[in-house]
Amino acid sequence: MTAQGAWTSFWQAGGHQAAYSAGGSPEAVLRAHWTNTFAQLTLRPNERVLDIAAGAGVVSKAAMDCLPGSEHLRFHGLDIAHSGAIAYGTACPRGRAVVADAAALPFADESMALVVSQFGIEYASESAAAEAARVLKPDGYLRLALHYREGGLFLECAANRDAISALTQSNLLTITRQLFETHAGPGPDGKSRMQLLVAFNSASRVVADHLARAGSQVAGGTLLRLLQDCSHMVGRAQTFEPQEVLAWLDRTEAETALFARRMHLMCDAALDRPAADRLVEELKSQGMRLEPLQALTMGTHNPLPGAWIVQGVKGPPQNNP
Repeated sequence: MTAQGAWTSFWQAGGHQAAYSAGGSPEAVLRAHWTNTFAQLTLRPNERVLDIAAGAGVVSKAAMDCLPGSEHLRFHGLDIAHSGAIAYGTACPRGRAVVADAAALPFADESMALVVSQFGIEYASESAAAEAARVLKPDGYLRLALHYREGGLFLECAANRDAISALTQSNLLTITRQLFETHAGPGPDGKSRMQLLVAFNSASRVVADHLARAGSQVAGGTLLRLLQDCSHMVGRAQTFEPQEVLAWLDRTEAETALFARRMHLMCDAALDRPAADRLVEELKSQGMRLEPLQALTMGTHNPLPGAWIVQGVKGPPQNNP
């Protein structure tokens, strides 16, 4: 599945902006960061604000709440997924939702007074940074929050990814399916129900062992719930309608595959210091005057950094000789 497909399915399923839950309250920290950021900016009436990879419009809503004179500004929320743009339009009816790739922004040069992105621009190709600078006016503001590799949020995503990988490798859902497909008859390759039950118990132990290492709340508690649900259904198989269980398994397998794909994408998009430095140098080559790169921690309960903060102002046009 492509990255666009993964995020399309996420927003179609009612995706929430908070991708993380453990280790404190990153949503509150990020909200405080944007509140402080926007309170310090001054834009003129009718100027344009671009929110890249806007999703449900978390950053745009903070800007609408905190930017002085925001009621006179024009907001644009860009997302690669059509369902993400729909989520933005619902959350930010004052804004204009746009479906496009951050690496090929459908806006004219020097058309935006402010470009923002929270955990979005780093998913696109390396040209996305140059695109963000291209559409900024001289003296326009750039404000980015980027995934921090090996930071607190990254480690949570990696733990979630590994938990779903353990579930997949255990074959717990596959064996549960086989038990309800075969019901009282032989299973695949002539396996008896007793053999499938032995395999199910072995798969359950693999998942339980991973939970013992990773904690019961890994992946938001999904792994524990699936183990409990499968054990309950297999243990009381005679009380369940097989077709209903098989339909539940269809949904569960699709949802866990999408979740795993998003966790892989998040981990792959995260920037280590050399990658963050390269992005900064690319922006500087496009005329951006940047403040020193900062690392944002996610609160007192999670001292690890969670995001790189990139902020600056676009310099005046260069006079060609």
